[in-house]
Amino acid sequence: MGAKTIKAGLPSGFRDLLPEMAAKKRWLIEQIIYVYERFGFLPLETPIVEFEETLTGNNPDFNMNIFQIAGSGEKLAMRFDLTVPLARVMAQYPELIKPFKRYQLGTVLRGEKAQRGRYRGFDQLDFDILGPDSILADVEIINIIYDVMMALGINDFLIRVNTRKILNALPFYAGFNPDKLVPVLRIMDKLDKIGLGGVIQALKAKPEFEGHFENPGLSQESVDKIVEFLSLQGDSEEIISELDTLMREIPEAQEGLEELKGLYKFLKATGINPNNWKIDLSVARGLDYYTGPVFETMLTKKPELGSICSGGRFDGLVSRFGNIELPATGASFGIDRLIDVLGALGYLDKISVIGSQILVTSIDKNLSADYIQIASSLREGGLRTEVYLGKEDSLRGQLGYANKKGIPFVLIYGSDEASSGRVKLKEMQTGEQKSISLTNLVAVMTIYCQ
Repeated sequence: MGAKTIKAGLPSGFRDLLPEMAAKKRWLIEQIIYVYERFGFLPLETPIVEFEETLTGNNPDFNMNIFQIAGSGEKLAMRFDLTVPLARVMAQYPELIKPFKRYQLGTVLRGEKAQRGRYRGFDQLDFDILGPDSILADVEIINIIYDVMMALGINDFLIRVNTRKILNALPFYAGFNPDKLVPVLRIMDKLDKIGLGGVIQALKAKPEFEGHFENPGLSQESVDKIVEFLSLQGDSEEIISELDTLMREIPEAQEGLEELKGLYKFLKATGINPNNWKIDLSVARGLDYYTGPVFETMLTKKPELGSICSGGRFDGLVSRFGNIELPATGASFGIDRLIDVLGALGYLDKISVIGSQILVTSIDKNLSADYIQIASSLREGGLRTEVYLGKEDSLRGQLGYANKKGIPFVLIYGSDEASSGRVKLKEMQTGEQKSISLTNLVAVMTIYCQ
C-alpha cells in the first residue's frame, strides 16, 4: 500500500514568499543594513532555539505565548524576539568591546492567534547599542530609523517618541497603585487600535480576583487624569511645555521631563525633518523591559496598519543573567510588516526585480558544451546569464520562456553560428536581431545590460 498523499499547505500565521516578492524583501533588507553599517554597526547571529528560562526570565507573570520544543530532554523554546538573546550574548561574552553596536536579521516565532497583518513566524532586523547610558545613543537610534526611511524612498512617516520614565510617574500623578502600572501601560499602548473610549473602558474594568491587575479597575478620578495626560496636543515643544505644567509638582516625573527635553534638543540638532518625528505621550510599548525612551514608526497614510519600526531603552534586561549593569537601547524593523504596509501603499511596485539578463537558448544538443562556455564567459563578465534547461526544444518555446520571465536578451546559437564564430542576439522588447562576434560578446552585452 502506497504512502498517503500529503496535502500541501502551511499552518496559519506562516507564509511563503515566492521569488519576485522574496527578491523585493532582500532589496529592502540590503538598504536597511547599508544604513546600519554607515553608523558603525556589525552583524550578530544567534540560534533560533534558547533555553526556556532565558526567554521567560523565570518570571511567573510572563504572558507571551512561545513555541516550546518537546522531547529534547531540556526545557527549550523558540525565540520570540532578538533582544532577549542579545542580552544573553552580552552576559555570556563580557569581553565584547563597549559600546557594542550590532544588527541582526532573524526569524522569531510567537504562539499568538494569527490574524491579518500579524504572523506567528516573521523576520526582524534589529539594531542596538549596548554600553552607553547617554541619551545621545537613543537619539542615534531615532536618527537611524529616519535615515532608513529616507533610503527606502519613504517620506510620509512619523517617528513617535516618548519615555517610560514619564509613564512610570503616572501612578503618582493619577493616584493608582504602582503595581497596576504594567497593565495600564499595555492598555494605553492599544490606543490606536481600540480608541480612547476603549482605553477608558479597559482601565475601569474590574480585576477578576484580588491582586490580579490585568484588569486594573481604576477609579473614575484616576481614569480622568490619564485621559488628561493623553489629551495633551500640539507640536513636540508645546507638549513638553504642557506636560511640565501638568506634572511640575510630581517629583517622580522630573527625570522623565528632563529626558524628553534632551530628546527634543538633540533630535533638532540631527537635522531630521521635524515633520517626521514628534513627542507622543500615548506611546508606551507593551514589553515590560523598557526603561527609558521608547519609539514607534508609523506610515501616515496607513496608521491603522501599525508600527513598522519600534524599540526603546532596556537598561535592566542584561541583569537577569547576573549582577550585570549594562545600559542598552535599540529598535527593530519588522520586515514582514514592512512588506505588507509598503505593498498596500504601492511602494513595492517601484522596486524592480532583476533576474536573468540574458538567456542562452539550447536548440542543438550537440552544442551543449558551447552553451555552457558562452554563459560562463558572460557570468565572469558580471552579467546574469542562464542556459535554457527546460524540455522545450523549439526556439519559439524557449523565446516564450524568456518572455514569461522578463529576460530582456536572448542569444541564439545553432550550427550556422557555430561555424561562423558568431551568435545571434534578439532583443525581446523590440524584436530586433543582430549578429555579434563571440570574441566581442561580453563587451557588447555589457553595454546592452547597463
